[in-house]
Amino acid sequence: MAKWRTVRKRDSTMIEIGDEQRRAKMRPATFEIEIGGAVSLGPVQWHSKGHGQGRPTNANLERVVLAYGKSLEIGGCNADISRAFGYIPYPTSARIVRVANRELMASWSAGSFQVW
Repeated sequence: MAKWRTVRKRDSTMIEIGDEQRRAKMRPATFEIEIGGAVSLGPVQWHSKGHGQGRPTNANLERVVLAYGKSLEIGGCNADISRAFGYIPYPTSARIVRVANRELMASWSAGSFQVW
């Protein structure tokens, strides 16, 4: 039988999570993503299972980086970063590394004239 405990989320609401969910939440990520540019983002966990970003491939990395770049535009969830800089600081490079040994799994670099 699962034991339940009450947890406080950042927005001060209370939720109940069971043993299985707690173990899933506490499991460290196998991969990290590092995005470089005028604003460095990283390391951020890369989840390849469940509702994650998929396997750590160049194609999946490009998909995530381009989505992050779009989020910096007006109306995006990270538009406040762009307003603070006064321009949109699109990412110029990104990479996925294995946490255990820092092995490079995938990398992405913006083109000379990257069109967003």
